Amino acid sequence: MTRLERTIHDKPNSIRAAILASSVLLMLPGAWGHSATVVEFAQLPAGLAAWQRASLSIYRVCGPVSKFLYALPAHLAGVQVAYPTEFDVDIEHRHEWSLGHLFQTQHRDKYHALYRYSRLLPILVTVVGGCLVCEWSTRIFGTVSGLISLCVWCWMPPVLAHGSLVTSDTLSAVTLIAAARCFWAFLLTPRISTAILAGLTLGLATATKFTVLVLYPCWGILWTVRTLQITHQCRADRSADLRVFLRLVSHGFLGLLITVLMINALYLFQETGVRLSQWQSAKSSL
Repeated sequence: MTRLERTIHDKPNSIRAAILASSVLLMLPGAWGHSATVVEFAQLPAGLAAWQRASLSIYRVCGPVSKFLYALPAHLAGVQVAYPTEFDVDIEHRHEWSLGHLFQTQHRDKYHALYRYSRLLPILVTVVGGCLVCEWSTRIFGTVSGLISLCVWCWMPPVLAHGSLVTSDTLSAVTLIAAARCFWAFLLTPRISTAILAGLTLGLATATKFTVLVLYPCWGILWTVRTLQITHQCRADRSADLRVFLRLVSHGFLGLLITVLMINALYLFQETGVRLSQWQSAKSSL
């Protein structure tokens, strides 16, 4: 065993902590010194509007999770944005840019400071993403592979560029990884607990960014393949447990139901139960 291998074997947690710390140190200068990006310009005030008036129609191209999460520190600090009530009801037009200008004008003296402190939360989310990547990779391939995966995540340019921004990109990636990890666990051991976790994380990821909708057909294919695999095992080996197949099917539908409930909850159950025949894309906050 080489010296490097001995160090990895003896102090894996210290190495992981050092890699994560290096990623934070690389992101902090940009988070503290750069001006607000064009997306952050609208994201933070839209989040404050969501907390103040439960308004989800402003900046509706983005799911509610990132708006609620990243505006939470400013909201708890008492920061507010005053804007016309028509921004909440007029959903045929996009008012996030006007809201951004109002927010900038009303908080001119502390505008950059608000973004500096708000950016600490996405950095924390990026660290959580690194922990998820490392844990999953370590569980499948071992300690060394887990450390390599962690290095790729922590030092990858897109992660360093977006990991400190008040946008939905990194949060969407992290929640997607968490959902995939929970779904993987459900396919291996279909239980009520793994089904609930898979459903909750999938709903959370979906309400972060609409791009995550691609997971539904992908997971449907994986679930079908896994079901057929277990069916084949039950036919080939009579000692195979048929209950695994039944749990996979029944708990799969349970996870889907929980996902739907989770999405509706994150949208504050607004317009829940509206018939598709009544839904008009130009007149919906979605």
